[in-house]
Amino acid sequence: MVIFAELQPERDDVEFHGELAAFLAGRFPGTRAGLQCDSWVWICDGKTKVAVDTFTSRHHQIKAAAAGSLVEQVILALAEKYPLERFSPPLLEEHEEAPDDS
Repeated sequence: MVIFAELQPERDDVEFHGELAAFLAGRFPGTRAGLQCDSWVWICDGKTKVAVDTFTSRHHQIKAAAAGSLVEQVILALAEKYPLERFSPPLLEEHEEAPDDS
């Protein structure tokens, strides 16, 4: 997964997860969410999935397999309500390997 942005700053609690999940579900049909040690929200549109989760950071990160219109829509929606930092270029998750340039 590629990290496109990170919510900054945010509350680090269960209430924020519920608020964030409800906000995204109100904007995007096909949203699923859960909370079990980490917070996660998946926005699915056909074969495209955008994740907003805390799996690799204390802050919620916006991730997807590749750039696309759904990623951009999710980032723009979140930016209307929450401060966030966009990464340009996007970052690879720590466990992902960089492409071989050879």
